[in-house]
Amino acid sequence: MKNITIIFLLSIFIKSVEAQNLIPNPSFEDKVQCPYQNDTLLCLAFDTSNTCVYWSSESTCFDSVLIGWSSYGDTPNYFNSCANVSRPECGVPNNIVGRQAAIDGDAYVGIGTVSFWPLSGPNAREYIGTPLLTPLTIGIRYYVSAYICRSVTHYPLAQNVGGANNNLGFRFSTVSFSQHDSVLINNFAHVNDTTIITDSIGWTRISGSFIADSAYEYVALGNFFDDAHTDTMDIFLGIGLQFNHAYYLIDQVCVSTDSLTCKLVTGNEEINKSRVNLYPNPVSGLLKAEVDDEKEVTLIIYDKQLKKVLQQSFFKSAYMNTENLEPGIYFYTLTGKEGMIKTGKLVMMEE
Repeated sequence: MKNITIIFLLSIFIKSVEAQNLIPNPSFEDKVQCPYQNDTLLCLAFDTSNTCVYWSSESTCFDSVLIGWSSYGDTPNYFNSCANVSRPECGVPNNIVGRQAAIDGDAYVGIGTVSFWPLSGPNAREYIGTPLLTPLTIGIRYYVSAYICRSVTHYPLAQNVGGANNNLGFRFSTVSFSQHDSVLINNFAHVNDTTIITDSIGWTRISGSFIADSAYEYVALGNFFDDAHTDTMDIFLGIGLQFNHAYYLIDQVCVSTDSLTCKLVTGNEEINKSRVNLYPNPVSGLLKAEVDDEKEVTLIIYDKQLKKVLQQSFFKSAYMNTENLEPGIYFYTLTGKEGMIKTGKLVMMEE
């Protein structure tokens, strides 16, 4: 019986690990320092000091402030509210690319995804990438998602820069993208969105799934299709220089074996008509959940890495003790036998 119990607990642990978000620092919140501005009016996300944890960058037209995340090409930009006073061009929500609140937390990254500016040359692209928390397992289906928002003002002398394009997506690799001898543009992505995304006010979720055919350890985001295979749209504002340069903000990136993990939203979203109350919010100590439903429901709380930290099933109402959770932002899902009831955000405070 003891061995059976150990095996059962181990299987739960493995399932929990598999279902987590494999993207470290998915909302670009963790950093070594605030982004700063140089003489080219760029808020550097990527230089040798590694400002934003886990991410790096690269481009086809290189420098990293995101730890782990990398910039694969040219100069992707890092925006964080910590720069609002010292470098407002790099702040959140106001910055050199306009005004946009983060969908989660206080930071996001921006990349150029297509450009027909004469100085850029053909197939000008910027990419960001990161090592995964664990390698993908061959034969397993993975779900991926990210939130993006089109920018309409990237350069001070070209305030009409607001082009749009399709094919924004994800590319996985078994080696770091910085070790690739060839450029990332070869008209292939493991997951890409074929629609031209034009929304510059709200965040658009791009998502999809694929079955891993290799033990991939890295992922990059951007447009991996050349100019001939990319559909674009000019959106002319009537001021400044005119050329088609598409630039998108990126936030809340997810890779997981669990489709639900990559469907979590940062705002409150009611999926059905059941009345739900979770209070107080912000909370310290006991959180009370009330549901106008006679059936059993399950409340799950996730941390910012989308790892499950608390779970409780109940009828009608229940109290959940949150005193062991660190202060910060958390997400929750409330589900019943018929599926999702509500998702949303919780703020944990010190007692």
